[in-house]
Amino acid sequence: SAVAVNGAGVEFPCIGGGILTLDYIDAQSNNVYNSYCLYGDDHVSIQSDNDINEGSIIAMPDENDYQQQGNNDYFDYENQIISDTWTLPSLDLIDDYISNAQAAQNGQAPAQPGNLPANLPFPVTNTVVINSDVDVPDYPFQQNTLYVVDGKVVLKKDYTHQNIAVVATKEIVLESDGVLRNAILLSEDKIEVGSYTTVGQANPCTANGGDFGVYMFAQDNASFGSNGVYNGIQVGTNQELQIQADTSATGFYAEAAGRTYVASSSTYGACENGLGSAFGPLTGAMIAGDMTLVLVD
Repeated sequence: SAVAVNGAGVEFPCIGGGILTLDYIDAQSNNVYNSYCLYGDDHVSIQSDNDINEGSIIAMPDENDYQQQGNNDYFDYENQIISDTWTLPSLDLIDDYISNAQAAQNGQAPAQPGNLPANLPFPVTNTVVINSDVDVPDYPFQQNTLYVVDGKVVLKKDYTHQNIAVVATKEIVLESDGVLRNAILLSEDKIEVGSYTTVGQANPCTANGGDFGVYMFAQDNASFGSNGVYNGIQVGTNQELQIQADTSATGFYAEAAGRTYVASSSTYGACENGLGSAFGPLTGAMIAGDMTLVLVD
């Protein structure tokens, strides 16, 4: 069968999506994981009545630290609960992502070396610098623009936005009942996504040529509200990550430095061929530039 291996020849079983933390994962009940990874550098804990389907992996440095509070359904328990240590490389780079974007000047096309990566899911052709808090749509955002904000950014309820990039010194808030597609959000503070929000494309595995369509990096916490659809997103937080109940997520890849909470009654799925990152690098649990697809017995 085909699996991904890194340059050192280490086999990684999940290439399509995952939630990884340098602390521990606290996952609740009645979740479905399809070819999905959970990794806790301390441990992973899950409640009962979860479906850990074929291709899914629950990993931690010592599988004896695995905690489950009831009965769960596994495709192959012995090969799905594993001892392994994975790196979370994007966390060390969040400072650089933010400072590079903040270096862009008013009116500059920021998709230049030293600002934003060139291979984004949309062209960025202008920069707008704002020295105050921003409520959108009171201050209308334009597509293909990087907004460098010294303050808080709120996308108010019932919004629809796409092809925008935002870097803010304070929190970035996406209120409930909104739609966000093809975006970059960078915060020195936290990122909050409200309930009943759709982030990403309906067909995330192919919509952006096999790459993530939305990137979210925060120095503080990142949280995702209940009843959301979160597809084709790369997330990095240097604090805690929370994902509330009744979530549907495909190609959702997150790295967190702190405790990670995964609420109940949600479905997490993978993109079969993985997703590429304009920011990178990705852990070995995903396809990265230094990995190749090989055949193993």
